[in-house]
This record gives sequence, structure tokens and C-alpha cells, in this order.
Amino acid sequence: MEDHAVSLDGEDRGELVVGFSPQMNPYLLEAFRPHIADAMRTHMTSASPPGRSLFTLEGIAASVLPAPRPESTPATRPAPDDGLIVGGPAWRRFWFGNDGQDTTPAPDFEQFRTRVMNDSGATQILAQEHGLNWNDLSAEQREEMYVPSPGPAQPGLDVAALMLRTRTEDWTWDGAYARVSPHRLTDDLTDLHPTDVSALRWGLVAPRAFTPGRRLNPHSRGSHAKAAVTTTAAYLAVDHTHLIPEHLALDVATTAALSQRNRAALRLPGPWAMILHEPVPLTAVQADDDELDTLLDGQDPGSSHAVLGAALAAHPDHTLDTTLGLVLMTSVHPERGRQWYLQPALYGDHGAGRLLYSYAAQLTFAKWRKPPTPPVQERGKPGSAKALKRLAKHPDARAGALQRMHILDYTPPPAEPRPVSETANGSGAEL
Repeated sequence: MEDHAVSLDGEDRGELVVGFSPQMNPYLLEAFRPHIADAMRTHMTSASPPGRSLFTLEGIAASVLPAPRPESTPATRPAPDDGLIVGGPAWRRFWFGNDGQDTTPAPDFEQFRTRVMNDSGATQILAQEHGLNWNDLSAEQREEMYVPSPGPAQPGLDVAALMLRTRTEDWTWDGAYARVSPHRLTDDLTDLHPTDVSALRWGLVAPRAFTPGRRLNPHSRGSHAKAAVTTTAAYLAVDHTHLIPEHLALDVATTAALSQRNRAALRLPGPWAMILHEPVPLTAVQADDDELDTLLDGQDPGSSHAVLGAALAAHPDHTLDTTLGLVLMTSVHPERGRQWYLQPALYGDHGAGRLLYSYAAQLTFAKWRKPPTPPVQERGKPGSAKALKRLAKHPDARAGALQRMHILDYTPPPAEPRPVSETANGSGAEL
């Protein structure tokens, strides 16, 4: 083990670099602390081209281990990959427009999950490497994204982890950038910068979610699979990420329902798109609901549920795919602290449905400022954390060039001046 400051950039962030052989006996991992063992196991099971250095960007997240410090980057924040926070009937009506008992409508999510499998390339990998056809799996196996092994001695096939590993390169890069970014996420996720999408995407799942041979509690498979699907969908939108400035976030999140004519005209810039903005309280999004007071019934009043954006999908002709949308949510867990996750939601006239249509309308009708040209690395070892840290300080990088971030380009018109009162000078006569 080496001190991370010595190995990389001379800055003490309480991190270590662990050097080990990918062929080491897995049972030796029991000697390490759990979070270290998980990271090592992920690195051991990741296929690396011959000759790749430990300090390539792909290796950084697997080998650089953060110490548990509250003020550190999102690497130490717990990832919400073990379940969604849900409430009662009013909560379900907000997301799905009905009082159903399910936290996600099964038929809609099944269709959405299959699309993510196909678009990510996981369907092809499943067939080529394991000889399995996704559509031939049972409904339960597709829902849990898990294929049991023939015998009890070996773990089954974790299809969710297989899907996530198709995004390993982007996820690892996000983690590496979040570590060296000049701007760090605030505790309440306010003051978002264009580059913060890296930290938010990276924090959607924990590194252990990528581990293929991890034995999961059967009760955790569903939530693990849902987190894998939603996170993969977010990474499918890496080429079409959009930031709404702070002063416009509330207006966009609380826009009235679109007309049918405008809904029919909606077009997205790509197959997948993601929107990000300052936290908007969920109560503000649903402010016109008669059941506002019961929306979060049973939830901790200090949990601060808020909306941060969404991930949307489009058909090949760029028309909006209204099968399902994913709303980026944040809340404060009483034990785990601040967390964020992607909540599935249906399109419609209910609270979350209007919100998804509003985001799609912005992507269709609004003017967006294109990201600047990414800066070129001029010196240093290609792919090193030190070189990435130097790049991150470039003005164009701070503006979101490396994340390909588009910014909503809208300046509200100035407020009209108040009419001069006739009695302003006491008599009403001209001066």
C-alpha cells in the first residue's frame, strides 16, 4: 500500500493506492476491510487489456480507496442501491397517477428495462458470453436480473452487474473526475455547477454493484436490479446532458400541463437525454394538489425530498418515448445522510407526469448553449489523475466541456417599471 498523495498529486485526501495481483486468491480478501475488499474484487473481475497501467483512469476508482470522511467527495456517500423511499397512496399518485400498490408499474418498467438492456449492449453480451437470450428468461429472472446457478456451490449470474459493466469506462471516469474537480458537491446539493453531473452520476451506485460474483440477499435483488437499470439509463445520456441555471429551476419544475398539440411536437436531441438543476422541493412541484399535506405522509419531515432533474428516452425518430421517465430525486436519510437516486415515473397529468413533459418541452423548444470545445492535455502522463486534475482547472472544463454539458440559454425579460403615481410629488402636478 502507498499513500495516495505520494503516488498521484501530492494532495492529502486520506486515500490509499493498493497494489495487488489480479490472480490473487479471492479468500485473501477476507483480511481486508469490507469497502476495500469490494473495490479490490471489482478490479480483479474487470477485464483489462494487457499492459494497462494501474494508474489509468479505469483503474483509479478500483484502486484508490477513500477514507470515510464526511467532508470528502461523493465517493464516501452511501449509494441508494438497496431500495427506494416511498410513501402512501398520495405518493404513488404523484409518480404514477393511481393508488396502485407497486412502487413501479410492472409492465411499463419491464418494457423500459428491456430497452436499457438493448441500448447498453447488455443483451448482446448476455448472448455472446453466456449463451442466454434475454427474452427467453422467465419473468422473475428478468425482474430480478438474476439467473440462478445449476448448483448451490456457485453464485448465479448477476445480469444487473453485467449491464452496469457496459458503463464501466464512463462511470470510472466520472469517479476520477469527481475526485479532482475544483468544485465539490455541497451538503444540500445546491450551487450545482456544470461538472457536478459526474459526481451525481457516479454516486448513483456503489462500486460493489459492479461485482459479478457477489452473493446478494434474495430480498435485495429487486432493488439492486432497479438501481442498475436506472443508473445505466443515466449513462446512456452522456452525450446529451443539460443544465438548467439556478434562477430557472423552479419555473421549469412547476410549469403547467402541456397541451396535446405541444405534446405531439416534443422531440429529444438524442435517444437518451438528461436534465439537471438545483433542488426543487417536491411539495413545490405538486403545489396545486389538494392532497399536498398528505403527499409525504409517514415520511420524516426533515427528509427534504427534492427534484434534481430527470433522464428521458426517445424513439429512433427523436419523438418522446412515454413508456417511462426517471426523475432524479434527493432526500436526507436519518442514518445515511444525503442520498440521491433515479425514481421511475409515468408520463401524464399527475405531478411527476407533468414534470417529465416539462423537461421534454425544454429540450424541444428552448435554446441551449452548446458546450465549449474540450481542452487538450498539453503535458503529463496521458490518462493520469494528475493530468486530469490539471485539465479540470481549465476554464472550458469548468464550463462542462468534458461532460459535454449544454446550458439553458434564457434571460428573463426585465420587469416592467411600475407606473408613476399621480400623487408621488404630493399634489399630482408635473415638476
